[in-house]
Amino acid sequence: MSTGTPCKHDAAFQTSASADKNERLLRRGQDGAALVLALWLLSLLTILAVGYGYATRTETKLASHGVELARSRAVAEAGVWLALADLLKPETEQQWLQDGTPYPLAFGDGHIRLRIHNEAGKIDLNTAHDELLRALLEQAAQPSDDVDFMLNAILDWRDPDSLRRNPGAEDGDYEHAGYGAQDAPFNSIEQLRLVAGMSNEVFVSIYPALTLYSGQPTLYLPAAPRATLLALSGADEEAVDAFLLARRAGNEAPNPPAGINPGFFGGARGNVFHISSTGRVGNSRLLLDVVLALNNDPRAPYSILSWQEAKPVYGDPQDQPDPAWH
Repeated sequence: MSTGTPCKHDAAFQTSASADKNERLLRRGQDGAALVLALWLLSLLTILAVGYGYATRTETKLASHGVELARSRAVAEAGVWLALADLLKPETEQQWLQDGTPYPLAFGDGHIRLRIHNEAGKIDLNTAHDELLRALLEQAAQPSDDVDFMLNAILDWRDPDSLRRNPGAEDGDYEHAGYGAQDAPFNSIEQLRLVAGMSNEVFVSIYPALTLYSGQPTLYLPAAPRATLLALSGADEEAVDAFLLARRAGNEAPNPPAGINPGFFGGARGNVFHISSTGRVGNSRLLLDVVLALNNDPRAPYSILSWQEAKPVYGDPQDQPDPAWH
């Protein structure tokens, strides 16, 4: 047997076997890479499909909310015009009280919650006499509050002079805040927050009882809302509720609730009204707050003084259902 160099045939065979093995390994690697790429593409397409479906559902939901909001706005506006139509009737023919009593109304496939306030039934921040403002502050004040100072600071703010009441607050007392006493009527009820001595607790308590549209020193008793009556010192909740029940029943109630100074009343009916109309369609609600004045002019029977739209609500789970809707 020869022990020399391997023959060329054996070498060629080994080279061919090695090449086949390498080719098989290469194909196996390529097949694996193709599988990974296919799985990656499948995952990407799945993600895109899910995202597209979510986007489509979101757009559909937003479109549905947009439609419901527009319909709620139309229903709320209908409530405003219904209230105005009632106000334009002779007083003896009007069907809704003007003291903020809520009225639920069905309108098409929506619902309206309507309130009408005669602003003469509230306390005018610019024209109310001193004792009426004092009674308001005394009822809301905390033990640490200085009612005399708050009252005089309000009067100093709205009067035209720069003379400081004692105790009170004029320009020098506001230097640290970067502004001075206005020495003019309040522009808004919220401006009351700027007055020296006014705490947030007192402001929140008296806010519902105030207006800038009465123009009278006293209150118009037939339209005085519950919040205003209870905001006055000496008010008794039971007596106030009994008075309101009698008034809503159409009974004559010429006397104010027991405990409240009769001198706080006597104002005229007034011609400015605040209409709150909430429209609801489906899960969407929208509130319109409108202030208007009635004119003694048949060509222009009313003037819009303020028209504000509140933030809409879409089925908020924390929003408690209002019994007036049902």
